[in-house]
Amino acid sequence: MPLLTCMLEVPAGQACRIDDFLASALPAELAAYCDSSLVSRTKIRRLLLKGMVQVAGRSEVIPGRRVRPGQTVLVRIDLQSFLHERQPDDTVFTAGPDSIIFEDEDLLVVNKPAGLPVDRTMKADRVNLYAEMRLYLEQRDTGTCNKTAGESPAAGSEPAATARFGQDAQDGQEGQYLALQHRLDRDTSGLVLFVKNPAVNKNVHDLFMQRRIHKTYLALCSPISKKIADNFEIINSLARISPSGSAAKWASVDAGGQSAHTAFQIKRRFSLGFLIQAQPFTGRTHQIRVHLSEAGLPIYGDTLYGGSARIATWSVPRCLLHAARLDFPHPRDGRKISLFAPNPVDFDEAIRKMQ
Repeated sequence: MPLLTCMLEVPAGQACRIDDFLASALPAELAAYCDSSLVSRTKIRRLLLKGMVQVAGRSEVIPGRRVRPGQTVLVRIDLQSFLHERQPDDTVFTAGPDSIIFEDEDLLVVNKPAGLPVDRTMKADRVNLYAEMRLYLEQRDTGTCNKTAGESPAAGSEPAATARFGQDAQDGQEGQYLALQHRLDRDTSGLVLFVKNPAVNKNVHDLFMQRRIHKTYLALCSPISKKIADNFEIINSLARISPSGSAAKWASVDAGGQSAHTAFQIKRRFSLGFLIQAQPFTGRTHQIRVHLSEAGLPIYGDTLYGGSARIATWSVPRCLLHAARLDFPHPRDGRKISLFAPNPVDFDEAIRKMQ
């Protein structure tokens, strides 16, 4: 669907916030195309955060930025994605206190559900954790928490609200700072660390580089015929083996690639497989998934790497990998932080099926 372009002028009077102006002016502009009652403040803020609004010819992503009488505001809208809340296979995610495991002035740690991308994908209208948390914090801190769960951002947008490692997605502009220092795969559940304060960004980056942020994962794996030790490590090099344009797939290689090191521990043995704890010392793409698969222990639901899609007669809903724990010194004062994410419902259900 082509983008609808609305050209608006801020009326005479006092300066006002850009989101307040759009909340007042945009419904009338869209009345000829849709039910204007569906134009919520949350949708308007999504337009801003995804780079769909320009003020006096410059992109504006800060909902609280003030506009002056006489200024021209251009808004581009893909009505289909603007009015529809989510894609059929997206996890419904409501950012809120229950999803926050830890927060202070510097850091934010969130329990990500499975089925939710951490960051913006090629499909710009996909819900993602970064955009949801940034929007929630901005609304919470300005007292406008009227969010609709799972509502999609606008499609066709510029990547203005895409998280970058160690950078503010707003590129130095005013507003809610939120930076991403690591990622989880879409179907992996568990803990994700964000930085709220640019003053500690370098410190957090250094902690990752020095391997002082310890990540612990849990995986549910298929049974194996040979005897397996309770503790084992895999150290090798990984590289992408799939051609460009196809699903990204990685494997160990004899030459080239990037070093990868993971320590594993069998936590429980079941008749239909294992509960395995994984502690990666490096952060390569699909590292745990590849290491377990090549050890003959593919993760249930990880069909890309040979994992079974069924446990007995039960259909496995996703790759059963969970980022269960983070341990690290606080970047400001060095105090020890240990955080835990409880097993998701589908993970515990799979354990029951494996027994």
